[in-house]
Amino acid sequence: MLPILVTALMLAGVLRHRDDAKRLLLVLLMPLVLISETAAAEALKIASSKLPEKYDLFLYRADLTIFGFNPSFAIGHALQGSMLLAVSAWCYTNLMAVGLAIYFVHFIRSDGEPIRAFLLLVIGPLFGYALYYIVPACGPVYAFSSFPVYPADVGSATAHIIGPPNAMPSVHFSLGLFCFWLCRKWPVARLFTIPFALFVTLATLALGEHYAVDLIVGLPFAAACFLLSERRSLEATVCAGFVMASLLVFRFNPALIYKHATPARIFCLLTTVVTFYLIERTKRTAQSKTMHVPALKIPRGSVE
Repeated sequence: MLPILVTALMLAGVLRHRDDAKRLLLVLLMPLVLISETAAAEALKIASSKLPEKYDLFLYRADLTIFGFNPSFAIGHALQGSMLLAVSAWCYTNLMAVGLAIYFVHFIRSDGEPIRAFLLLVIGPLFGYALYYIVPACGPVYAFSSFPVYPADVGSATAHIIGPPNAMPSVHFSLGLFCFWLCRKWPVARLFTIPFALFVTLATLALGEHYAVDLIVGLPFAAACFLLSERRSLEATVCAGFVMASLLVFRFNPALIYKHATPARIFCLLTTVVTFYLIERTKRTAQSKTMHVPALKIPRGSVE
């Protein structure tokens, strides 16, 4: 059903804007980008054997240190076999199709922002795929055969796990946020994208695809992409700095996270608060520009 909807939206957009060369170019580029994303996904599969040593145990212990429990295991166990998990899994599986549908809605509508939608939904994930190689990890469902039951003992070293390193940061979580951000100005669309983004977020943990720290790092990653689309390079750089700092610590000295609870919690809180502040400030700036209407200047003597 979703592929049919996406195709219908694409054809409607092409027919409506057949005289708009710039918009049509975005459609023509779509197959090339999708091929690139498919190639990137295949490269991750190849990397599963080239990078067998994964950092999953460190991420697992980081969750325990920061939260006092492991959210992925707790939520996965609580929702096992439930309708809520089934709905969340559907949203997670069909995330890219929903994203493409939102993109073509922007393409069709006169008040749409197809270039921004293209950057966030199509180009953004490619950056995320590149970051996976810094901290290669698979996710708890691949690293622990007992999932969603807690493992008996977890060490503090890299583990030999055969699986694609696509956990840190969570691109699925980022795409869910992009779907919401791109529809935030349309009240009817928000009724769908808000719960959709929440279901995707829930699925990333409940299905065991990600650790909670993947989402914490995924938040400033998503914000950096969004802020770049708003041409807020300074704010985007700050968010990107949080992402790279987190990745480099996990790669070269993960003990700083799982052996020091208070500093780790402060850093996570700081990352979240600063990210939301920068996004909110950007929204207010955009709103003030929209609401500002310059006064008309009437030359003297023009009114008798």
